[in-house]
Amino acid sequence: MLLKILTCTLFMISGTPAYAQKGLEVLKQTEEVYIPQAEDCAHEDICDLKKVIFRVQSYRMPKASIDDIELYGTKMYLAYQTASIADITKYAIVQFIRGCVYRSELLPGNEVKTSFTIVRQHIDAPDGLILFRHPIWAVDSTDQDPLYSSNPDTPDNRHFFLQWSPQVIKDVPRQQGVLYGEEIPRLPNVYVTNPLLEPATLVSEGVAKNVSLEFETCIFKTVDIPKALRGTQQDFGSPIKCFSWSHNFVYDHIQKVWQEPSGISPVCNRPLTEEEIDRAELLKRWFIYHPRQQ
Repeated sequence: MLLKILTCTLFMISGTPAYAQKGLEVLKQTEEVYIPQAEDCAHEDICDLKKVIFRVQSYRMPKASIDDIELYGTKMYLAYQTASIADITKYAIVQFIRGCVYRSELLPGNEVKTSFTIVRQHIDAPDGLILFRHPIWAVDSTDQDPLYSSNPDTPDNRHFFLQWSPQVIKDVPRQQGVLYGEEIPRLPNVYVTNPLLEPATLVSEGVAKNVSLEFETCIFKTVDIPKALRGTQQDFGSPIKCFSWSHNFVYDHIQKVWQEPSGISPVCNRPLTEEEIDRAELLKRWFIYHPRQQ
């Protein structure tokens, strides 16, 4: 069965797709600002954390040509400001995820078949891949360090992938800023953005890639976050502040429209089929047969 899946199943690996630049239509954008209160910050030792700004933007990328595809996606931006540059590394971001990315297909008789074929790297499979399916809350990290800014190639600098910009950012940036690990910021303002999440799209006529994900993006004291843990482990530290958001686009094959339901799809909690179980087992050993390029 494993050999059959290896030779006959086309896996779609989560990552940044090489889509052409198109006109982007913003569907919704929200912003939330957190400022620690003076009466509480001394007790919690966070008076040097001056402000946290959180923005989420959902968007649609229309077809650029008749042969193109339409995409639906979500971008997140979380920035924090500290009293001094030295205080930046006192704080860190951890993100939690729940939900799934799945394929749906309209069959004769208006029956809709769902399947898990999208895969990702994750902390729970450090040497392989997993189905993009998290029925319970898990740390959203591709390596053993749960920090959102960590780089496995520079374990002594857990904040390597923090970003900064010499200009004031008033929106959700589309381009990568200057990396903290490559150049120390000039001001004590840094931020993170999510990589391009799996976009929802019609793969072909009657076949859709659906995204039903919820997130909790939290700021902690760095000292409270272990350097390695399991994906489902959440019994560490106490977050200073968490922000809830979602990336939720599910295709209605009967009405032929995209919907943005609240909560995750029931599909994410359904039992795996026998074929999907075998596929998941194979994916855990993916890099044994396809090692990373050094």
